[in-house]
Amino acid sequence: MSSIKIINPDGVTAFSVRCDNSTNTQSATFRLFDQSGIVAAVNGGTVVAPTTATAGVDATKATTIANPIVVSGFNYEVSTVGQFNNPFNIVRCSIDGRSNQHPNVIAKARRNTQFQSLLLTIQERFVIDDQVAIEVVLAASETVEFTFFVEGFLVK
Repeated sequence: MSSIKIINPDGVTAFSVRCDNSTNTQSATFRLFDQSGIVAAVNGGTVVAPTTATAGVDATKATTIANPIVVSGFNYEVSTVGQFNNPFNIVRCSIDGRSNQHPNVIAKARRNTQFQSLLLTIQERFVIDDQVAIEVVLAASETVEFTFFVEGFLVK
């Protein structure tokens, strides 16, 4: 019987993903991760891929197949305070067609130490594997920067 462990051999502490809707006049739903495409297959919808990521959007998504990422929390930085009112869900889908959505509740955010009104630090532990996506609606002319804090990677 094998056990699952959390390891971090390279000492990865964080990575960033940026979603940019700043040149559009309508809101847009961005979908982060979903490497296997199962969230897209089950939930459908018109979505936009993230604009950039620390190691590239595709490379970051591909990482989740071999070694799911254990996230201990994240910074959610916006260009206008109104963005915090838009839907933000962590979604996991299964091959039987189920879709489990876990909304991000902004009220549980911790006050950041920089006292910036456009930055929230969310302490929430979750795993990003190839069946998980984060869906966030960006208002028109909005930009969002996520910095995910990495606890480690799941391995057998």
